Amino acid sequence: PAIEAAITQHETLSLRAKAKVKRKQYRQSVDHPEIKDVRSVQRLNLPAGRDAMWIAEKYTIWLTRYLRPFIRVRVDHTRRISLFIMGEGFPLLEMSYSENRSTADRTLFYITGGLLAQQNTGLRGRLEFREVLGGRYVLAAIHDFTPSLPWFVYNQTQARVHLWVMHAFQRYLKKMDVMLY
Repeated sequence: PAIEAAITQHETLSLRAKAKVKRKQYRQSVDHPEIKDVRSVQRLNLPAGRDAMWIAEKYTIWLTRYLRPFIRVRVDHTRRISLFIMGEGFPLLEMSYSENRSTADRTLFYITGGLLAQQNTGLRGRLEFREVLGGRYVLAAIHDFTPSLPWFVYNQTQARVHLWVMHAFQRYLKKMDVMLY
């Protein structure tokens, strides 16, 4: 018993040490002071009987209507979202739905391209809708997004537009919640 306990304790310490090294390696590979990445989290009301997948689907439908005519939003059969300035050409932003990482209570889109997204930074920017607080709310969060715009310009333009869009989506959800009852 004493030997087994010592081995178990050693294995536990070894696993903790390995995890600590992995976290440190991850931070070193991700925390580049010259790369500024974005995190943005908004709490959205979730109507009763709905889930994060429903919110994500409503978001893509709502976005195509709300941003018209200035921004054209295209959603393809794989749920990839592409945003364009008044027409086609190069997309401003592209987000690809991650089917294998999404569930009913967590829906994930990777930010995979577009003129407003910096590429090849080692970060995987993503938009996530996740249920919280017993399904009463959904967190709409952007993680590890690296804008291509200079930081000051991003803060004064794209970041403000993102907040404006998310607040408008929250107002839309509140109206829907009232209409559902």
